[in-house]
Amino acid sequence: MTTTDPAADFPRGTALLLVDFQDWIIERYVSVAGPAAAECAENLHRTFRDRDRLVLHVRHQVQDAPPPTLGRRGDICEAVAVEADEWVTTKTTISAFGVPALHDMLQRARIATIVIAGVVTEAAVQQTAIDALARGYQVVIPTECVASSTPAIKNEALETVAAAGVWIG
Repeated sequence: MTTTDPAADFPRGTALLLVDFQDWIIERYVSVAGPAAAECAENLHRTFRDRDRLVLHVRHQVQDAPPPTLGRRGDICEAVAVEADEWVTTKTTISAFGVPALHDMLQRARIATIVIAGVVTEAAVQQTAIDALARGYQVVIPTECVASSTPAIKNEALETVAAAGVWIG
């Protein structure tokens, strides 16, 4: 996969899943690496949009917390711009697949490959990737578009998902 035009390597039937790019998560868990991952994710997002590919945003809500602000952006960080026609959903589990409508939407759109960008690598990104594989999707994680609190933790999480069958680029 190239870093200059990553979407060029993915045919139709590929979707970009942007997971947990929320200010509070970045500040609390990945304050050092999170902003760079968000910038990389936004570059990937623009490429997917320019090529008319599906982009989905998943944000996390802690159970028993007040719901995030509704609207186009909600509490998704400004670095990852949500377009008016993009799907945004809220999860209360670690995995994005805790939202049953996600799998349904991907199936209706005939998606075979999911590119995952997000924070925190060892939590939401890792579990979403494992759950996507279990549902039969091919999964790609661009390393520059994910973040953890330390490089060692990120590398360990990426090694774990690579061993399960995720393509790391």
